[in-house]
Amino acid sequence: MIDMISITTYWQQFKDCIDQLRSSVDNKEYSNQIATADLMIEIGLTIEQLGITQIQQVGDRLHEKAKLFGYRVPFVTPEKKYEFCLPKITNAETLIFAIVYYQHLKNYENVEYQGSINWFRSKVIHGVNEKKISTRAQAEAMLGEIRRYCQSQNLAFNESEFIKKNDESAKEYTTRLFKNFYANKTAKSEPIGLKQLNESKESNLSDELAKLEKSLEDSRNKRNQLIVKIDALAKKLADYHLLSQNQHKLNNEWNNKWFFTKFFDWIMSWFSNDSFIKNLKTSYEQVINAEHELKQEFHPFDTADAYRAELKKQLEETHIECDKNQKQINEYQLKQLEHKLEQRLEQKLQEKLQQDTAVEQKEPSVTKVLSEIKHETNGSDFSSNLNHYYGFFKEHLPNRETLGAIAVGVAAIALQNLM
Repeated sequence: MIDMISITTYWQQFKDCIDQLRSSVDNKEYSNQIATADLMIEIGLTIEQLGITQIQQVGDRLHEKAKLFGYRVPFVTPEKKYEFCLPKITNAETLIFAIVYYQHLKNYENVEYQGSINWFRSKVIHGVNEKKISTRAQAEAMLGEIRRYCQSQNLAFNESEFIKKNDESAKEYTTRLFKNFYANKTAKSEPIGLKQLNESKESNLSDELAKLEKSLEDSRNKRNQLIVKIDALAKKLADYHLLSQNQHKLNNEWNNKWFFTKFFDWIMSWFSNDSFIKNLKTSYEQVINAEHELKQEFHPFDTADAYRAELKKQLEETHIECDKNQKQINEYQLKQLEHKLEQRLEQKLQEKLQQDTAVEQKEPSVTKVLSEIKHETNGSDFSSNLNHYYGFFKEHLPNRETLGAIAVGVAAIALQNLM
């Protein structure tokens, strides 16, 4: 049997996991998700300390903070249509956050109210149990987003691995998630060359740009759909008001008639399709139909004004999202241009380096030649060679008598030639 936990423990367990995640300067989406979770945790930890009036407003406060995720996901169950504000999955880090958030939503099944409210306690407990229905659907919607991302990235999808084990600490749980979904994405089995790095970088930029362009297209489609809904609501509201005014006018006219005139009109309605009474009846039916269509248009909201306000709010958020996506697209396009310039520069440097290497291999460098000459004419070696030659001639030099005879012979030959 699973032990039930208090609402405070439920939020504290979520906080323990979030505290293991670290904000990233380079990943604004991931950092924003962590900041949003911190704001929700701050509210959640105080729930069981609140009174009956304040606790009824907690759901709205948490919903407002969840909107900061900036990503709406429609989800349909057999009982109801939902639209949840969930963290958007764009990379490995946001995938890990989404899994932690999914674990948090699933954990709500084990929650029971253990606060200090005694009066209306049964009402609070009923509210907590009712919340489990929508939270269960929200967890399924989050799991669907995780499944779609894993399929798009060819990642293993194992729902049981997303849940924190009973004997697992928050640190062990998040470490396991990072090992499974982040470390494998960033690990490199062997060194890769500059060309491969450039290709990988260019591929990443192209992938991110494609995702942003798809997100921008989705935002624009959503914006157009919201505009169509606002226009449709305005048209049906205008039709309803016009028909209501016409019916009010006919009612006043009928009420101001004399009794005999009313009786005459009643008699005429039996024989004519264009009688006043039939016009009055037709007008009433038109108002009823217009009112029904109008209510169908703004369902499940209570009033048309509330529905219109929500549509305008969503439209404003969509405008902001479109502007944000367009700005990010411009930044990525600039990065692509910078990357191409870097590639061209690196290519030129590689070509220059190859040319210099080829020249060095073909001809010995001036430095090398000078070094060899210097080595050959080194002072001590040169002096040693001279001493060697001098010793050789001194050792084999003829004696003085032989030199004198040679000199006399040479002089006699020279004299004879002169005569």
